[in-house]
Amino acid sequence: MANDPELERNPALYALATTCTDFRDSALDLLWRKQKGLGNLIKCMPADLWQLHKCYVWNNASPYHRAEYDRLSFKRELNSSDWYRWDFYASRVREFRPTTRADARSGGSHMEMSKATYWTLMEHRPHPGILPNVIELDWHWAYSRVKYRFGRVLIAPSLKSLSLAFRNPETVEDAKALVAALPQSCPSLHTLKLQFSDVAVFDELSDIISGVRSLREFDLETNRSLPAELFRQLSSLPELTSLVLMVWTPDHLAFRPQTCTDASQLPCFDSLRSLIVNSDDLSTPTTVIAAGQLPDLQDLSVASDTGDVMALFQVIHAHCNPMSLQKLRIFRPEYGLKHQTRTEPASTLRQLRRFPNLQDIHIQVPRGIQPSDHDLEDLAAELGQIVNLYLAETLAMSPRSEDEYGNGVSLRALTTLVERCPRLERLTLDIDASTIDAQATQRSGKHITNSNLKSIRLGTASRPGDPGRVLAFLCDLAPKLQNIGFDYSGSSPEDREAWQKVVWRLHCKRVRAGKEREYCYSLPRDTSSDTETDT
Repeated sequence: MANDPELERNPALYALATTCTDFRDSALDLLWRKQKGLGNLIKCMPADLWQLHKCYVWNNASPYHRAEYDRLSFKRELNSSDWYRWDFYASRVREFRPTTRADARSGGSHMEMSKATYWTLMEHRPHPGILPNVIELDWHWAYSRVKYRFGRVLIAPSLKSLSLAFRNPETVEDAKALVAALPQSCPSLHTLKLQFSDVAVFDELSDIISGVRSLREFDLETNRSLPAELFRQLSSLPELTSLVLMVWTPDHLAFRPQTCTDASQLPCFDSLRSLIVNSDDLSTPTTVIAAGQLPDLQDLSVASDTGDVMALFQVIHAHCNPMSLQKLRIFRPEYGLKHQTRTEPASTLRQLRRFPNLQDIHIQVPRGIQPSDHDLEDLAAELGQIVNLYLAETLAMSPRSEDEYGNGVSLRALTTLVERCPRLERLTLDIDASTIDAQATQRSGKHITNSNLKSIRLGTASRPGDPGRVLAFLCDLAPKLQNIGFDYSGSSPEDREAWQKVVWRLHCKRVRAGKEREYCYSLPRDTSSDTETDT
């Protein structure tokens, strides 16, 4: 235990473990609960058994500096007495997530073991599993066959969360053997995350689904189309509440074509509450949703570069219960902007009104096409229960073209939105504050304000106005406002400086009110706000 570098970060627990008999076991359980490798356990074995070698790898932060990490190996054969201290501490490990050489390149800590060390541990282990009480396990090794085989000795009946990744065709058989052993080895498995490319393990997945009926969360990332039968088997899991599919196929087909046309014959996910689908094209999540009935789905998130948003909404309305959906997020990564279908936001917002219980909305609109005041006011009238609203353009990581400059909504529309949605807590929107005047800050006390709104984030298309008046307007609209953020990517230096002044003034206001500590703000300071009084 004295060799564990993590102990330096927990001096209080270390003191309890070494000096207080009553708290010794509890302190040791906390100290050993999370491990990032087997090095600490090996270093608790006899000192004449192992040795360390210094190794170097180029640092990602600087090509002229090498990062240092330790490589551990055995000096002799193991015997049964060498495992005594290992067993004493290994039984306390609950979460095991090994680091990789990439962590050393990024400046983190990493200890590597030679292949011979892995083989020695496998051949001389006194028990089938070397971490008998592990609950969460991440085993991500892309190209090492020995590490895949070693993964089988880490599997324990107590395991509830498992994350595996395999991408090398040479490791297919070892990966399949590891996956195939899960139904018998982990009967209480709740969470399973798999990442595989150029590897087909669908038969093994079918065995897992049929053998592990306690699965609640299933996460799958692949570059292959999935068989429709797999989706049907997933629907048979009685406790499945979360499904994550990241399918990156060239033909954008999440499932192989099926002939079922009768909706009543589609698999029904009675227990599913959350569905996340990421792909290159919206046709993939559309296909996934159309492949089954989702009567109690509450959280839906899709991410893609291209595709028809309207077709997606039609499928959602047909296969989901409009009354149960509470969270809807549509992400449109910036790198696919040139392929985006420039759907009018008005059509998208009209579709949102078909789901009356939506509380969390995250929609990224194409650059240069923001919703109008009328569209936003109509949305607020229909969905007054919104708690979190993100309705801004995609982050502009690349230069804008002339037709990609748009205007945000007016302050009048912003006022209507905030007042009609009294539960609103977080808002991200493109606004146009360039026309603000003195009257905009003189709101009568008879006006209804939002006492729940605490965070406003301004999109990249937001236009600034006078910093003092803008802040006064926002603080009057949301008296408990705590944070104003701004996406600086794609904005001009003038707009950036103007919004920075608004952010700085809010910070100064909260410092004077004793609600926030003063700190050295990383943005240019607006010294004029130090002498002004709050409006």
